[in-house]
Amino acid sequence: MGECHIERLPTEVMLKVLQNLDIKERVKVERVCRRWCCLSRLTWLTLLALDFSSMSFSLDDRRSQLTDSILRQLLARGCPALRRLDLSTAGYALSPRALEIVAVYCKNLVEINVSRMRLCQSSVQVFSKACSGLQVVRMNSCYDVTDKFVWSILKNCKGITHLDLSANNRITGKSFFQMGPKLTCAVLNGCSKLTAAGVQLIADRSPLLKEIFLNGCSSLNDRSIYIIVNSLQCLQTLCLSSYRGEGMDLLGLGQLKQLRHLDLSHTDADDDVLACLADGCKQLQHLDISACERGLTEHGLSHLSRLAHLSTVSLSYLSSVTDDVVASLAYQGHLRVVELRGCPALTNKGVLAVVEHCSRLQSLDVSGNLEISNIVLHSLIRSSWQRESVNKVVLIAGQTSIDPIAVCNHGNVTVSMVNCCVFHYRPDRHLLISGDLSFEEEFDDEENEHFGVDAEDFLQADDPFLEYDMQLS
Repeated sequence: MGECHIERLPTEVMLKVLQNLDIKERVKVERVCRRWCCLSRLTWLTLLALDFSSMSFSLDDRRSQLTDSILRQLLARGCPALRRLDLSTAGYALSPRALEIVAVYCKNLVEINVSRMRLCQSSVQVFSKACSGLQVVRMNSCYDVTDKFVWSILKNCKGITHLDLSANNRITGKSFFQMGPKLTCAVLNGCSKLTAAGVQLIADRSPLLKEIFLNGCSSLNDRSIYIIVNSLQCLQTLCLSSYRGEGMDLLGLGQLKQLRHLDLSHTDADDDVLACLADGCKQLQHLDISACERGLTEHGLSHLSRLAHLSTVSLSYLSSVTDDVVASLAYQGHLRVVELRGCPALTNKGVLAVVEHCSRLQSLDVSGNLEISNIVLHSLIRSSWQRESVNKVVLIAGQTSIDPIAVCNHGNVTVSMVNCCVFHYRPDRHLLISGDLSFEEEFDDEENEHFGVDAEDFLQADDPFLEYDMQLS
């Protein structure tokens, strides 16, 4: 029988090899021999991060699920150095008391992700007391979580710097009374019951907050915006997508001098708001005003050309986005990421200005613009060759007039024909539905014969009342 040369490897080398194995492989290695078992167990003593995202679990097969028993056996191997634990991808089979197991074996955690897990208040309380050194807590989409759960964590873990409670629609913000002063990032997207009182507690307890995400928080009002503007002067990132208040509520955002990233998509932001931003937020680098169709005009969008540091901009689904507006932004030469989905007034002229003047361009999305043709593609390729740029550029051109046959990757230019444009957000969707514009590319004669219905009658064939409802919407 041949000699096994791997046994000649020094212990230090073997440990390095075993540390690169995933969790399941480490457990299997323990069954090879006593030496390998001891070495595998030693790797758990120096483990810094435990993430189950690379493991495959089955909802149908109970034997391949991460249960409380398996979790206990893994952590019992000894994880004194463990700093980060992610249970978000495998926690569906764990019981609501699984955090009590973590509390026993992982007292030195600084980061925990229990998103989409079932939780109970008593286990959260035990866990937060045992792991009081937590700095990053991710607990989004935990539908059992209420303010009492969050109260326990914030009371026992005063060093939290990053808190993610997204999509927990039972949280009002009362628990933020226990929030520590070190918090720098609060992610509260989709917390539909979050009130202005909760925002006030955040501002009072964490005045040094730099990032706050409030997308889809439907209970916020003008009082919430007033608190943010007057109490969070260090704010650098603010996301208010789908804010339901009036456009005049947003005028005060220009007072946030340190603002770098602002998301006002699907709000009533108007020309006056953009003027205030251009006057006050001189450091603004990322701006998203997609689908702010009601109050924006070409004149208001022209104010954006005064933002000298603007590098990422999303102007999708705006009928007021014209070639002149896009060109005025491009002349600054700083744009890197540009999204112009579903802008009916946009033509090749405006996009060519971006290609020619923005030498650091990385991504250009013109999905849903039928006026964009192969001229843009050829110009982008030619520009990349002339500048000998090392930056890779991605052109997203789904549902445009660019010929798919002519599309191929050229050097640093990658072309995707994926249509990222959401039809429901288009400002001209009513015209498209009523048939004022032709979609012959999508509904040709062959397809009509296949479906057995005329293209212009496809709504009536589905529901006689649907077309009437769409015309009223």
